[in-house]
Amino acid sequence: MASHPTEYGPLKVLILEDSVKDAEIIRELLNDAGFSVYGDRCTSERDYLALLTKNRYDIILSDFSMPGYDAFGALAAAKTLSLETPFICVSGSIGEETAIALIKEGAVDYVLKDRLIRLPSAIQRALDDVRAKDARWQIEDALRESNQQFRTLADSGRALIWTAGTDKLCNYFNRVWLEFTGRSLEQELGNGWEEGVHPDDLRACLERYSTAFDRREKFSIEYRLRRYDGEYRWLIDDGSPRWDDKGVFIGYIGHCLDITGQKLVEAQLLKLNRTYAVLSSINQLIVRERDQTTLFTETCGIAVGQGDIAMCWIALIDMVSGRVRCAAHAGGRMLHTGLTESIASEHAGRMGPVGVTLRERKESICNDTGHEQDMAYWASAAAEAGYRSSAAFPLFIGDTCIGAINFYSSEAGFFNTEEIYLLGELSRDISFALEKIEHEKQRLRTEERNAEQARRLEESEAYYRSLVHATPDAIVILNEEGVITFASPNFNAVFGLAPDHVVTGSGITAWFHEDEREKIAHRITELFHGKGAHNAREYMLVKADAVPFWGEVSSSPLLGTAGEVTGALILCRDVTDRKKLQQELVQSQKLQSIGRLAGGIAHDFNNILGIILAYTSLMEKTRMTHEKYIERISGIDNAVKRGAALVKQILTFARKTDAVLEPVNLIELFRELLSMLKQTFPRTIVFEERYGGNIPNLFADRTQIHQALLNLCVNARDAMSSTGTITVSVDKLTGGEVAELFSSAADNWYVRITVADTGDGMTEAVKAKIFDPFFTTKEPGKGTGLGLSVVFGVVQTHHGYIAVNSVPGKGTTFRLYIPLAAHEPIALEEQVPVVVAGGSETILLVEDEEYLLDMMTMNFESYGYRVLRAQDGFGAVELFSAHSAEIHIVFSDMGLPGMTGLEAGKKMKAINPSVKFVFTSGYVSPDIRSELVSGGADGFVEKPYIPRVVLQTLRDVLDGVNIPGRAVGDVCK
Repeated sequence: MASHPTEYGPLKVLILEDSVKDAEIIRELLNDAGFSVYGDRCTSERDYLALLTKNRYDIILSDFSMPGYDAFGALAAAKTLSLETPFICVSGSIGEETAIALIKEGAVDYVLKDRLIRLPSAIQRALDDVRAKDARWQIEDALRESNQQFRTLADSGRALIWTAGTDKLCNYFNRVWLEFTGRSLEQELGNGWEEGVHPDDLRACLERYSTAFDRREKFSIEYRLRRYDGEYRWLIDDGSPRWDDKGVFIGYIGHCLDITGQKLVEAQLLKLNRTYAVLSSINQLIVRERDQTTLFTETCGIAVGQGDIAMCWIALIDMVSGRVRCAAHAGGRMLHTGLTESIASEHAGRMGPVGVTLRERKESICNDTGHEQDMAYWASAAAEAGYRSSAAFPLFIGDTCIGAINFYSSEAGFFNTEEIYLLGELSRDISFALEKIEHEKQRLRTEERNAEQARRLEESEAYYRSLVHATPDAIVILNEEGVITFASPNFNAVFGLAPDHVVTGSGITAWFHEDEREKIAHRITELFHGKGAHNAREYMLVKADAVPFWGEVSSSPLLGTAGEVTGALILCRDVTDRKKLQQELVQSQKLQSIGRLAGGIAHDFNNILGIILAYTSLMEKTRMTHEKYIERISGIDNAVKRGAALVKQILTFARKTDAVLEPVNLIELFRELLSMLKQTFPRTIVFEERYGGNIPNLFADRTQIHQALLNLCVNARDAMSSTGTITVSVDKLTGGEVAELFSSAADNWYVRITVADTGDGMTEAVKAKIFDPFFTTKEPGKGTGLGLSVVFGVVQTHHGYIAVNSVPGKGTTFRLYIPLAAHEPIALEEQVPVVVAGGSETILLVEDEEYLLDMMTMNFESYGYRVLRAQDGFGAVELFSAHSAEIHIVFSDMGLPGMTGLEAGKKMKAINPSVKFVFTSGYVSPDIRSELVSGGADGFVEKPYIPRVVLQTLRDVLDGVNIPGRAVGDVCK
């Protein structure tokens, strides 16, 4: 009987995981399951070995793959340093062969990260096994004390027990063993027991037994032993050497348990994981594919290629003749080639399981193709092809059965309850996809036939009723107390409930994250007090297993015949995957934008370099007064700053990060953007700027807003053939003014951003599609169709609205309405000049650029510092090793030849952990930022740097001063 988690007491866990977030999810999951968890987390082999050497743990949880280490290495170390501790692999993705190899090496289980719900039960099972083993060792100790007690105890338990003498021959088997095998003690003694071992397992079993016997060591063997009824059952045989009270070896004792059920469960789990993978792949196909033929062909291919399916085919019914045809096939030989019969004909039985499914409109399962009536016509052909099991499921469009999908397996009894449920879900998903495809065809046909508008109106009521049942969204109707009075069938699917679970009568707020419940309760109150519909807004929701997910929630009042509010309509859609896609679209558009601006940026850089070369040439060839010298140095300085600003703009485009909200001055952002665009757009395009007074800073993601404005301007440029005007404006509106345009607008203040052009304009048909991803009216190679889709995503992320006005031949105007967190401008802190102080410490300067090395050496020495120099990582480590006691701080470039600055820094830290480090680079990505922190960096200076800033940063680090903007943790914010 399984134990309850609370029976174990506090559980000390060692987690080998490089993701902090994943480790926290594991801890929370175990605590929620009833375990009291504490312990350690580590990310490297060194820390892991140190913790195993120093501490004892109840369980080890290890990610499969980490930088420089994997689960096989971790398992080997655990077997050496902590043999009795259960080891479980927790991985994002792991193949079947790798998982089986881990189990064979000694791991007790493996759990996929998208199936973490299995982890508590896996841990509980492992701890129960440890208890069982401890009990077994206690039994064996008791057996040594008294032979009589040994025999009594051995015969009273459930384990199969044997003993052997020093000659390796068995001299005792307990009653349980003899009852299991159905043989007498005389038949089993000596080597007689070998007759019951499965021939395929006997050799390995004897070799392991003999080797352990010679070494006098414990062993554990898994083999199949024939039971009294002739069935072979899997046993785990744990053997231990026996010693008398004087320490003399007297033989072995073995303890066997029947693990056939466990083996079957492991095999079923592997099979279910493959089925889940098939289900996931086909659902991804359903999301992206709109062509029925391709959908069918690839579905069959996935079922055969990724699952344990030997052959898969899809049958469709001709709705006019009733005849059946093969629409797609993959895998082994088709049994149903050339089908022409109608399902209503006397020959319909020749269609086997498919015929049954099409006639009865339900699944048809055959787990023994040689002996079931549905397969009688095809029995010999199925046997010849190696098919032992079959399962067919109906496909529907609406209430009409239009065909079936048929799976064949080479394994008898393959389709158990869980497989049937999952494949049934798959057939329903395909049916839903077919319905969507059919609806899309209908939509296109109705657009082309305006004459049938009256018929469309008459059918709308039936259409929307079926849409409620077919849509993947969760649709609910609430009363004024927020209680669910109606829930669409897909509510259970969206929130992870069983299909037959009833949610009517429960409160809607329970399905929202605790941080969102007050908001949705307030929204429901608004609906019943006359507040209009809300467009889709994102909320954090929770599934039945308490796992949070992002949902897009729309709400509107339901009105009675007299206009009174009779209920509230709520629609919820899981948009977790879409949010990830939006991030990818933004990144893709950034890269496209860089390509378009490359010419202008190159032009600016050439101008900058020309300025610097001109000034340096004048300084070399002409005599200068002090005033002229200062003037030319200032010109060079300004040109360098201009080049650094250009680099920063490029990095802003290329950087891929999550949304970072901060005060954004829209007017400054527009001026900065237009300054760049005026250099890159044709000179025949004129910009007009109109900014209202007292515009507050917008609390938003600067990069996303910058990208959206750039996309609108580029779109405006492309809309004009050669000449024209782009007008941009920014002003502030009240929430009431915006609500007149968008009834769901609920914030007090909004900023309105307008981008207008005098280009070709758009028709209503084109305007209806402009925000669809990949829709474009440009020639091939002239655009990806992502620009306006990215703009739409950015506006949604900031809970705003977008309006478009366009007239063919008269231009287009885009207006963005973004909520304001405050309606007064946010004051910027005044920058106070800093006086740089020198010092007498020793600095190790590492820089591969010789001019920079010489310049910074002179700069440091002029302020009193002593400087040691190196031009690569290897030289720096060698120099530091010789002078580690003298060096107070290391100033190093990150991009060094041979060995990076970060790698060299880690080696120097190993020599002297107390030395301080300041790194420099032209750009540091967010993933490198975390490495800087973990690597022990104390500061960072971005190139091109100002010597005064470098000196101040070093002085602050040496003095232990933390100045915002220079700390490593603030890099790339």
